Amino acid sequence: MVATKKGRKPFNIHMCEIVYTAIVMSLQKHEGIYKTTRDAINHFIKNSETFKNLQEGKLYDDFINGCLKNSPDKLLDYKEYNEKISKDKADQFDGQKIIHEYTETRFGGKDKPKGFPQLHDLEEIKKEMEEMDYDYYEPETGEPITKEQIEELRKDRDRIKLEIARVADPDERSDKTSTGFSDRAYKQIWRMCQAYEDYCIETHQTGPLPLNIIRQDQN
Repeated sequence: MVATKKGRKPFNIHMCEIVYTAIVMSLQKHEGIYKTTRDAINHFIKNSETFKNLQEGKLYDDFINGCLKNSPDKLLDYKEYNEKISKDKADQFDGQKIIHEYTETRFGGKDKPKGFPQLHDLEEIKKEMEEMDYDYYEPETGEPITKEQIEELRKDRDRIKLEIARVADPDERSDKTSTGFSDRAYKQIWRMCQAYEDYCIETHQTGPLPLNIIRQDQN
């Protein structure tokens, strides 16, 4: 278990949390085999699908593409939600017609049945985004994100891809961190874990931080 608290995290911390969680899960799964944080990070680099996705930029691309789906002219996640709820609930309530009017859901001309969820008003969402000059909505939080922030994410993605490239300079290899990748890969993952722990402490997140990165010296 790692520290958790609802609310929007900085985008780079969101990525750091994914990496941190994957390492913690690996450490717990191989308890007794990998006894140190160094071992856990090295195992993560050698074997983890999450590391592979980070190396290929997929972690960032998935997040970015999720945001791009929710521009004012698309709102695909919201449309898919409405379609799913409409179908599921129409089946549940004998196929009667669902009428969506602004923020209320009407059902066959009557008040909605108990437990019937509200649908998204797509026109209202689009209007709000245009009035507030929002470029996209995040899929997970529903909060706005700008084109500039998307570009920063792409730059961060490309920087990390370079840092964890497989080709290692001979001068960067060490007995402590040798994985077949550049030692910069090990240090990049360490820094991501450290950034996540720093964030959790500074923002008073609840829950343990099993790797205890901030108490250790990576050298």
